[in-house]
Amino acid sequence: MAPQTRSALEFLAAQYGCVHGGEPWIGGLMAKIARGELLVVPAPPALPDGVLAPRQPSSDEDRAWLESDLSGLGRYEPYDWGDVDPLSLGSAVVEGQVEGHP
Repeated sequence: MAPQTRSALEFLAAQYGCVHGGEPWIGGLMAKIARGELLVVPAPPALPDGVLAPRQPSSDEDRAWLESDLSGLGRYEPYDWGDVDPLSLGSAVVEGQVEGHP
């Protein structure tokens, strides 16, 4: 395995908590993939110098999400609504709309 490839895999292993003896563990990363704990998806095509081309958002909505601070919400625990169905609380607020009026 090329040193650059090993380094990249060790970096990913550490990012996903695959550590053994205090060192990144590529075997642990592969095990998580095999168990379906991590998904492998195709990457964008690489540029001639081997750098990945940045993925362009497919829509204005995707672009707004990626450029907002909201894209980091995945690191927070879901809100506990208790016995309340959050869908029963009403509808989302849309700029320029007043409730009951389109």
